This record gives sequence, C-alpha cells and structure tokens, in this order.
Amino acid sequence: MKTEFKKYRRSQVAELRPVEQSDIDHFSHQYDERLPAFVEWNVSVSNEDLKSGSPKIGDMIARNPKNHNDQWLIAEQYFKDNFEDADSTPVPEQLLPIIEKVFGPGAAKGCAERLRQIQVEGWTPEHDKDCNECNQLALAAASYLLPDTWREDSSLVPNHWPWNFKWWKPTPDNRIRELEKGIALGMAEIDRMERKEESK
Repeated sequence: MKTEFKKYRRSQVAELRPVEQSDIDHFSHQYDERLPAFVEWNVSVSNEDLKSGSPKIGDMIARNPKNHNDQWLIAEQYFKDNFEDADSTPVPEQLLPIIEKVFGPGAAKGCAERLRQIQVEGWTPEHDKDCNECNQLALAAASYLLPDTWREDSSLVPNHWPWNFKWWKPTPDNRIRELEKGIALGMAEIDRMERKEESK
C-alpha cells in the first residue's frame, strides 16, 4: 500500500531560469535519429509534462543549488501557481492571508485596518511622527478598545479622545470593527515609539 501524500513547505529559495528555444532544440535533437550526435540535454521532464507538450516557452528549469547538474523542468502553469520572484517585495495585501494563517484572524484584521489607514486615510508613519507626540495614538486606540458600556455615552466623543470629534467613528453594532481600529492605532503608536528611539 502506497504512503499517502503529505503537504510540505519549501525551506529554501529555488533557482530557476526560463526555457529558451535552444533548450527545445536540444531536447528535440537528442530524440531525432536522423541528426548527428548533439550535446545531451540534462533536464528531467515528467511523462505528464511531456504529454502536455513540454518543454516549451513559458516553462522553467530548476536546478539543485548544491548540484547544478541536477536539473528538472517545471511546467508554466505550475510555476505561475506556486512561485514568485524571491527578490520582489510582496504587495501588502498578499501578506494578509499569511498573517491570518500564522497568527489568526485578529492579527490579519488589525493589519488590514492599519493598511487602510495608510493607503486611504493617509495616516502614514511620516504623518504620525509629525503630529503624535502626546500619546494621541495610544489614547485613540484606547477609545476604540474600551467596550461601549464603559464609555460615558457610546454616541458621545470620549473625554480622552485626542482629536477633533469628526474623527471619532464608533460602530456600536459592530464591535469587531471598533477593535480593528483600536489594534491598528496601537500598532501605529508602537511604530512611532520605535522610530523615535532609533532616531536618538
């Protein structure tokens, strides 16, 4: 009885290059008995990929970082579904599913709200540095994190709210949304404090 397949996560960055026309020519040449001996194409190709017409432009060739003669073909669609440039910076939105998987939905929601505050509201780290020297971010975070039953009146601006009342936007009917805002503001305050320490 065959052992069942199990999921594994790659622990190493892969080394890949695109399939070029010269690769296809090498591959075709070695199986054509009418042609003279040619340099052997030392790239493993699975039977399934052969049936799909590989090697072809769009496929990739992978190599073992510790043995560059050990090479194999990766079909175009598999490459697109499972690989990305190791030198590229991930788009922030792409990180949210990873954060949720590792730390849970609370962390992902807090990060998503912090991202919204930066991209939509314009509350960038540079902005926070310039106008939040009196625990304003922490007070704003506390305002949202406190349950509405602890507030004087959920419809009124809390006494410790640090900014103009127009920026106080509670959602008593959506407690999770309030917590998202509070977590994001707390994250922004930590960032501000860390940057302040680094600048000393």
